[in-house]
Amino acid sequence: MKNSYIKVKTGFAWLIAIAVLLTSACTMAPTQTSDQTMDQSVETTDATTQAAEAQKDEQGAAKTLAGKPAVERPKIELTEDILFKLLVAEIAGQRNQLNVSVENYLDLARTTRDPLLASRATRISVYARNDAAAKEAAHLWAEIDPGNSDAHQVLAVMAVREGDTAKALEHLEIILKSDEHETSLSQQLWMVANLLSREKDKVHVKSILEELMAGHQDDPEVLFAYAQVLIRLGELPRARKVLEQVLVLSPDDDNAAMTYVAVLNQMGQEAEALVWLQGVLKKDEDNFNLRIFYARILSDLKRFDEARHQFEILAVQEPTDPDVLF
Repeated sequence: MKNSYIKVKTGFAWLIAIAVLLTSACTMAPTQTSDQTMDQSVETTDATTQAAEAQKDEQGAAKTLAGKPAVERPKIELTEDILFKLLVAEIAGQRNQLNVSVENYLDLARTTRDPLLASRATRISVYARNDAAAKEAAHLWAEIDPGNSDAHQVLAVMAVREGDTAKALEHLEIILKSDEHETSLSQQLWMVANLLSREKDKVHVKSILEELMAGHQDDPEVLFAYAQVLIRLGELPRARKVLEQVLVLSPDDDNAAMTYVAVLNQMGQEAEALVWLQGVLKKDEDNFNLRIFYARILSDLKRFDEARHQFEILAVQEPTDPDVLF
């Protein structure tokens, strides 16, 4: 499994952060023996500084995991066994003994049902390219925190790889509908797009995306994001059609217009692209963004006299803009 779509943070500070989080949810404080075990296992030079850093990590991890509202975390007794497994899992990961790290984190996630540990087990499993463990950990994570889009990302990928289109769509729709990070639907689609575009079976990915988009045909932002995915997949003719649909729904979308011209150029239809762009500028003569885009295309084509004329128009519109001062 490729690991670029989910990040893994390693190091002692993260380990302390877990311990702090677990301690905050404990029904009783850890015993002196547990503290001694930690002291003997890991050498520290500035406990106060590390604790402060760990608290920051705790706050960031809690926000990342829980979103709004925060998922309720279980009350856990921080026993010697839990602390020992945390140490083994993290140190094994640092020593590149990933199977040992996966085994211990997954066991901790099962026994504690803590969302932070379920997250960690998932991320370590993904990093280790252990699909079976990643799937189990992500399922557990999604059970604990059903709205967490990161967990559903992993499950969506697993479903794609297993050829289970229905299950993949189920998880992808959850991601699209998630307001966990207060992102728009188009931003969520970008996340889905980046996720799926890394998979090897492009045909299957394309069919899944087509089904996913069936319910979003009237949303220009989502369609624009979808067009970008198609470009990334090399599906330029299809991307062109989707962009034309976007421009019908949102004719003043400069980003869609520039992307449309870029797609035509990539398809070897430079003349058509220029004619189309000229037509847009005739209808919207004061559109600074599209005109400077047009001027730069002319420069790239070494049509310098025409480019200079466009820059002169731009200089009148925005005489102090550094992009037109040449």
